[in-house]
Amino acid sequence: MTGSPVEGDLTMAAVTPVTPPARSPSEAREHLAHELEHWGHLLPSQGPMTTFVHHNTLHGLQHKPFEQAVAEGERLLGGRPYEPVERGRARYRAGRITDADLDAVFASRPELGPAEVVGTVGGHTVTDVAVRRLHLLHGVDALEPATLRWALTTGAATHRFAPDIGETARDRLLGTAQQELSGGLRRVGDGWTLADWLEALLYLPLTDAVRAEVEANLPDRAGRPAGKPATDLLRGLGIPEARHHGYLAAVDAHCESLNGADRDPDSTRRLWLAAEARVVRGIARRHFGVPGTLGGLEAYFAADLERYGLTALWHACLASFQLPHPLSPTHHVRLTEQDPEAAPERIAEGFRDIEQWGGPPRGPAR
Repeated sequence: MTGSPVEGDLTMAAVTPVTPPARSPSEAREHLAHELEHWGHLLPSQGPMTTFVHHNTLHGLQHKPFEQAVAEGERLLGGRPYEPVERGRARYRAGRITDADLDAVFASRPELGPAEVVGTVGGHTVTDVAVRRLHLLHGVDALEPATLRWALTTGAATHRFAPDIGETARDRLLGTAQQELSGGLRRVGDGWTLADWLEALLYLPLTDAVRAEVEANLPDRAGRPAGKPATDLLRGLGIPEARHHGYLAAVDAHCESLNGADRDPDSTRRLWLAAEARVVRGIARRHFGVPGTLGGLEAYFAADLERYGLTALWHACLASFQLPHPLSPTHHVRLTEQDPEAAPERIAEGFRDIEQWGGPPRGPAR
């Protein structure tokens, strides 16, 4: 055999296995020296020690920045460069790592740059620094696209706490949910209609839809009948009598800009209340399986604050990025009922529509 030992090994691997020829001691030493020379530059010249000394155990990677070197060392050598993050989180919970320590570390990383606002949730500004800090302390891991549908449906991620949420965080979130639920419901009849309240919860354009229906059906002359009396329509929405006056004032505020609304205010109010009842009933049934009344919605969420709080948080997060709920039972513009399981088909249809009209407008030619 005239080839090198390595070439001989490769040739023999491609045919029926036979006993390889024995290497002479000098050939074996030469082969071993070659392999040691090839891989030895990744190994420290000094073996493991029981005490700390100055020696760099990643000598072969010291030309790289520190964090890149230890990451490359982990990949090549299989070692663990850092303690598991859970140990650091345990030390933070025990007070051995403080918020001041974290602030100092983040401030020492110029590549992170200044804090950047990524959204507003519940009136609170959220920055990328805050998200990064929460990820470090609690492990906020993104869902894989393949598991998103399961998490939103079977996993109930939009209205149930994840198993690893601690009791302190649960209590705080539920307390906030209780305050926001009570505060929002008190506004119904005091500047808000029931459609306003649901719109604030789900970020769907409910009041715009009701107003459009009112405008399309405004009477062309005073005195034209518009169905049931306003009092009956208010009772149908479950509005307590003590709130009727304030509720009608909220309706008037929604309709004051409509052309012709002031010719017959009572008819305009009745048109609004009838249209609102239809919209609210559909939304309440599809999203929560309850009657579209103030009392029905209040009882439903009061008995399940977790659902209310996380539903509100989920929709607020989506709205901060101007995104519709991907698996909503209601179309985010038309407010018509839709099959949540047909979301992939709807997305594909949207792409086909874009292709048909040539795509989004291009920038100016250069």
